Amino acid sequence: MKKKVLAAVMAAVMSLSLMACGSSTNTSDSASADASGSASGGSYSDVTVAVILKTLSSEYWGYVAAGIEAAEADLGCEVILNGPPSETSYDEQQNMIETTVVREDVDAIAIAPLQADLVATMVKDATIPVLAVDTRIEGTDNVLTFVGTDHETAAYNGAYELCSQIENAKVAFIEGVQGDTTNTARFAGFEKGATEAGAEILNIQYCNAADDQARNCMDSILTLYPNKGDLDIVFVCNDGCAQAATRALKEAGRDDILVCGYDGISSGVQSIIDGAMFASVAQDPYNIGYQCVVAACKAAVGEEIEDNIDTGSRLITSDNAEEYLATLKEYLGE
Repeated sequence: MKKKVLAAVMAAVMSLSLMACGSSTNTSDSASADASGSASGGSYSDVTVAVILKTLSSEYWGYVAAGIEAAEADLGCEVILNGPPSETSYDEQQNMIETTVVREDVDAIAIAPLQADLVATMVKDATIPVLAVDTRIEGTDNVLTFVGTDHETAAYNGAYELCSQIENAKVAFIEGVQGDTTNTARFAGFEKGATEAGAEILNIQYCNAADDQARNCMDSILTLYPNKGDLDIVFVCNDGCAQAATRALKEAGRDDILVCGYDGISSGVQSIIDGAMFASVAQDPYNIGYQCVVAACKAAVGEEIEDNIDTGSRLITSDNAEEYLATLKEYLGE
């Protein structure tokens, strides 16, 4: 059974770090050290930064917010944290950005854009430092840096590592929103990693990052490949959709297919512990939040910052899932 074959291999990569080239850090501990070092040269107590996330109403963004709050406490700055009700509340986020970017009491602003192209236009004339968080803002020279996961590199390494363990692996993809820049980067990495590991890509479907649609996609894929041995691995756009796919597999009695999600949220990690999902490419949302405040404070006082701050990622399997789940709970004070 593939799961037993891969389990031994995964033990060797339980601490796999999927880092892009650069001088950024990839753990919250090192983030704290970096922040402390910066603060030792001068206090940020007079600095006010605004952070506008995609939403504050999800587990993932809760980890980002926890990192932001920790950095605020460590650096002594003031953070104005905001986010719309959901990741489809486009008008609400636009209003937040419009009103915040012109506030005289804000020294820098960090934005996780819902509509990156629109936000690029909105901030092109901003007179305060602007940073992109989680999703890149391109098309303007007025954004100093990107703070977040190198999605393509993270997905590439995860797919390559898994597919290289099954000779001539047959894979399918359940992608998120077609045209979304983050989704595009993730699956460019997944596809490249799988291909370079010698896998055969059989099918690609889009679920609009919705759990119910992901389940429908999985049902459709099973219709196309109904027999054991037809398909080895399914890479899915996020952990929520990956769990929906595993439910379809369970009902179909297809325990021969491995599912790899993306994000490393607690429910996804628990699913790995329970043996439903096989793996997840985990971001470090806490460090994303922490590092965005560090970078914003530096920019606010004219200190130099890197133009790309990769906050790191790693592959979560049954070998390290329990340890990682404990870390996630600690972030949220549970």
